Amino acid sequence: SQAYPRFLMALRGNFCLARKLLVRLGFEVLEAEDGIAGVQQFRDNADDIVAVLLDLTMPRMGGEEALREMRRIRPDCRIILSSGFDKDEISSRFDNDGPNGFLEKPYRASQLAEKIGMVIAEPALEERDR
Repeated sequence: SQAYPRFLMALRGNFCLARKLLVRLGFEVLEAEDGIAGVQQFRDNADDIVAVLLDLTMPRMGGEEALREMRRIRPDCRIILSSGFDKDEISSRFDNDGPNGFLEKPYRASQLAEKIGMVIAEPALEERDR
């Protein structure tokens, strides 16, 4: 019903680069300054959000817990996790419920754009199991 697909960012620190890129890619951007606010935004807009960019380390609730909460609300949500840790270190924290994509910080706009494209193009879980 809304004009643009919604993209939720729950990031610690500077939103500016990511926000500009997402707007340029045609998203309406929702922002949260920590995991609790991110989960609340997600709950309020769950049907409209096409993907989420989460920082692993945030105040009040980290990205790991926020990801699990969002998956409880909507199991098929597409989530990109961003962290200064490397991918293997992050993967070990999750079973099969890990993020759809991972971005190691610092990342460039082109890397973010590529990751968003891949995550959104991925078939949904129901389709993958057929």
